[in-house]
Amino acid sequence: MIISLRPHHFLCLKGYKGHSYNNVHTAYWGIISKILKDNPQTDIFIQKGKDDLCTNCPSEIFKDKARCISSNVNKLDDKVINILKIKTGTQYKFSELQNKLDKIMTKDLHKKLCSSCAWWQKGLCRDSFK
Repeated sequence: MIISLRPHHFLCLKGYKGHSYNNVHTAYWGIISKILKDNPQTDIFIQKGKDDLCTNCPSEIFKDKARCISSNVNKLDDKVINILKIKTGTQYKFSELQNKLDKIMTKDLHKKLCSSCAWWQKGLCRDSFK
């Protein structure tokens, strides 16, 4: 199994606590999150733009209520690409990238990268990194 992820979703997955836009989207995030936690050797394809976690995202339907603004998340993706030194269109093991992230990320860097995100502002992931 290969899961497609955009770069900034590694930050989101680290702090995911079962909250999302609606029940369908939350269930989908829960399934992928569980697969990756239970099987850290899962192959991950680094996706440019929308990925497997974006599936069923209602922000495509209700753009006026979207929490994910394309220009913001694209910039965040680019920052994560630079921090992790990864390339889109490339395959990695989930554990490899999570280990890299754990070594690099600090609470301050997390705040710098994610403080404009609605999920971070709600406090749902602020404790992801030490």
